[in-house]
Amino acid sequence: REDVVDAYDFAYAYVRESGARHCERGAAAACWLRIFGGAEGGDARARATVLAFIEYVDGRSDVRYITADVWSQARHFVRCALEYGGDLSWYDEQEAWPTLLDEFAESAKKKMASSEGSSGRMDVASEHWTTRSATPSARACSAHLTGAGGRRRRPHP
Repeated sequence: REDVVDAYDFAYAYVRESGARHCERGAAAACWLRIFGGAEGGDARARATVLAFIEYVDGRSDVRYITADVWSQARHFVRCALEYGGDLSWYDEQEAWPTLLDEFAESAKKKMASSEGSSGRMDVASEHWTTRSATPSARACSAHLTGAGGRRRRPHP
């Protein structure tokens, strides 16, 4: 488990630009897709919630950067979604979650509530969140990690 945390933290250092204290939103979303996109565990709704979170962040043009706190808490959020469920009933806004995660949870819960009211079941994976292709983001992550010359970049502590 500690190796997974170390690798996850290393990925954050790896995607940051040289000298930057945070990474760009698009790079973070692309790498989350690469890291969590094939996440095992949980049910289909939990995996859809994880993908919805990644697309939510990627689509937030007002968010330019992902801080170390958001990066770290996103791993915890994904682990909780896979373990406790994609309906986010376990999510407590009163806990010390970063604002971006609070905003996603609020948005997702509203979508689930409206989906439940119209279809009789809860589903966070709206058409908007599920129609985008994962391939370009995965390629973007790989391109960002290797740089223009195809060689792997060194992480920036």
